[in-house]
Amino acid sequence: MASAHPQEVVTVATPRDEQPGVWQPIDRVPSASEPELARSEEVAPGRHDGNDGISGFCPPRADVFALGTGRELVLSEPCSGPTFVVLRDGAVNRRIENGFFGVIGRWRALPLPDDRVLLINEANPGSLLGTGLLVADLRAGRVTYVDLPRELRDPRRLDVQVAGDRIFISGGATREAIGVGGCENSPPQRGCDPYVKTVERPNHRAWAIWLPR
Repeated sequence: MASAHPQEVVTVATPRDEQPGVWQPIDRVPSASEPELARSEEVAPGRHDGNDGISGFCPPRADVFALGTGRELVLSEPCSGPTFVVLRDGAVNRRIENGFFGVIGRWRALPLPDDRVLLINEANPGSLLGTGLLVADLRAGRVTYVDLPRELRDPRRLDVQVAGDRIFISGGATREAIGVGGCENSPPQRGCDPYVKTVERPNHRAWAIWLPR
């Protein structure tokens, strides 16, 4: 994965000095990280509008990530509701609790220690959303959203890496408000529809977070 910083070993505090679950600014990203999990696609049932409401998946496909030893993590987007996250072990499917809606983006996955997976959702171009990080704990059977640093306003296309139980983010861009538009040519006697003007700016900072089990 491309990075906006030189690929050198990063220096961070030891776990004794580090606060778990807190993003810390760093100077550089690590020289090596875990490779992304192999991804494939499979067909999922399409949308159906019935007496009981909307069912099926939009789009009618699922992302399948290979976990090894015959296990797979399957993500699919219901036409109504949050992302379906399923742990598949042979013929056994186990639903993983999740409340995140990922329908407007694409998924990537990186392995974490202790039977966990870092899920990266990148919103489609033109969306008001950007990069989202979630941790799927396969033992506990739940997905947890990871809040990004406050300094990153509406981040998108972040470079995300994992080394051990640490996550590193860098690069990408943020969206910043630069004013209000929509009323420039509106007649005085009529109302207008204002909107916030934003601009993308490159992100030149990097952070790390330690996520022990």
